[in-house]
Amino acid sequence: MAKNSNNQIIMKFIATTSDKLNKILLKSGQLIFTTDDRTIYLDTDKRTTYAAIMTIVDDETRRNLPSPIEGFYYVRKENAL
Repeated sequence: MAKNSNNQIIMKFIATTSDKLNKILLKSGQLIFTTDDRTIYLDTDKRTTYAAIMTIVDDETRRNLPSPIEGFYYVRKENAL
């Protein structure tokens, strides 16, 4: 991960579309969101893809899911991942 002069990790957040993803150079510390296919990419020494994202209405719905997924939840009401 990239670090500043105080040895703190620096994160850069990028929103783009999947057709432009290949134009973003791999750089440790980047978290990239593709808005069209709703995928997350984390750059370290490689680019890791996180594609299991389920959209739900609110956090109560998430807590009451009978079978949680291996992945992420986007909670619309709270606008949180």
